[in-house]
Amino acid sequence: MALKVLIAPDKFKGTLTAKQAATAIARGWKAARPVDRMTLLPTSDGGDGFGPLLGKLLGIVLIT
Repeated sequence: MALKVLIAPDKFKGTLTAKQAATAIARGWKAARPVDRMTLLPTSDGGDGFGPLLGKLLGIVLIT
């Protein structure tokens, strides 16, 4: 029986963004259980990375 899986990691500070972490977790999960349906939802605890993550979700363009 296939499962519905929500993958919602924060970043791995200094190594992976939240999106990269979600993708890596999903890749490993799919290797073990290829029939499961996954939803990736990179998240943040409100610290470093919160602004860029929220900006991407909202389609905000950074002006410097």
